[in-house]
Amino acid sequence: MLKLNVKLYYYRQRAMCCEDVYVVVTFVLLSLPGVQCGGSVTYSSTRVCGLKGTSVLLPCRYEYSLIGHYIRGEWYKEKTGRVREHSDSNYPHCSLQIDKLSAEHAGVYHFQFYTAFHQSWIRGGSGIRVSVTDLSVKEAGVGSQKQTEVTCSASCSLGSSHQYVWYKNGQPIQNKTTASILISEKANYSCAVRGYEALRSPAVCVQCERSVTYSFPHVCGLKGASVVLPCTYEYSGADRYIGGEWYKEKSGRVREHSNSSYFDCSLEIDTLSDKHSGVYHFQFYTTQHLSWITGGSGITLSVTALQVLINPELVKEGERLTLTCNTTCSLSNNSTFIWYKNGQPLTSKRTTRDNKLQLNPVSSEDSGNYSCAVRGHEGLSSTAVFLNVTYSGGASVVLPAVTTIVVILVVLVIVGVVCFWRKRAHMQCEPTEHIYQNVSHPRREMPQTDMELKGRRMRC
Repeated sequence: MLKLNVKLYYYRQRAMCCEDVYVVVTFVLLSLPGVQCGGSVTYSSTRVCGLKGTSVLLPCRYEYSLIGHYIRGEWYKEKTGRVREHSDSNYPHCSLQIDKLSAEHAGVYHFQFYTAFHQSWIRGGSGIRVSVTDLSVKEAGVGSQKQTEVTCSASCSLGSSHQYVWYKNGQPIQNKTTASILISEKANYSCAVRGYEALRSPAVCVQCERSVTYSFPHVCGLKGASVVLPCTYEYSGADRYIGGEWYKEKSGRVREHSNSSYFDCSLEIDTLSDKHSGVYHFQFYTTQHLSWITGGSGITLSVTALQVLINPELVKEGERLTLTCNTTCSLSNNSTFIWYKNGQPLTSKRTTRDNKLQLNPVSSEDSGNYSCAVRGHEGLSSTAVFLNVTYSGGASVVLPAVTTIVVILVVLVIVGVVCFWRKRAHMQCEPTEHIYQNVSHPRREMPQTDMELKGRRMRC
């Protein structure tokens, strides 16, 4: 027991000695120039602007003293929380890269870490503010030369090192690489940062008047299908869109319109019915023109169903016949018609042209129920119409069979009626004979011979 106590005392004294040495060494190291007891975080830029859809780098550097070792670090966003943990593998760099920027990435970011010697978070100043921007084309008049300066604008500064790509009516403009250019021709202009051409700005009509244009004044739609009323609108790039809408004459507003697809104001109507027929208008207003801007007489929408017409209505074998898939208005030129006979698509060598089916020459085999549809809308076929082809001699292909059946039915009815009345007469006569056999006659009591009885039966 005494030896054990001696050993414990020895180890305690040795540990205390080591702790004293550690304290002394630490004191000496901290006394040396350039050795700090804590750490630091430094941002080379406190504001970063990124283009929506691209990547951005938040530059950061951190340091800590030689005493102790790195334990943990992280990036966090104000009002949101931790964004990403950080390892010490790339000391002293702590930069953060954010990919596929969106509006939700905007905010203030901080880096923080702690060590074994400094176990509270070590942060760096006010952090880095990230702004996310889209591109837009801004215009301003320049002098009397009818030139207009247009700028590829962003809501934050992307820096001066970028080159730009300019587009006129969707085509690149050569030798125009600055953020601002001069143009002298009315057109639709857009821009992009070189290297990110897919992230092009919305097109803006420069030197344009406010207007609404309809590609077609008349549109025909198939009942039950969908239809698009084509429309474009434009206004000056220095102006700003506020609101727009489609309305129908004698009915009122049909649908509100957003400015999400500038220039395009087309209206799509689904599951067409007769009630959709009418005249439609698009109108909008801007910050510089607070009254409605409309476009001419609007678009007249007609709704039609399909109907099979047979010409001529009466046809004989060997003659020429035309079936027409008729509409009350003209469908688009690229409409393809499909024909059906007795509910099955026609696959014979018959000629189809536009909305017509030619049967030349027609034969008795062509008799049947015909209907038609527009390709892509096979479920909206017409009502079937029966075609009856007659023989060249004048007799109908179907009529002889029908006539034979009718004659047979008439004969069967006549035979049935005759048999019925004969049976009824027989039943009425038979009982009478037996009843009068026992009734006395005023002149004589009963017949005397069998011949007299047979004579009575024959009279019945």
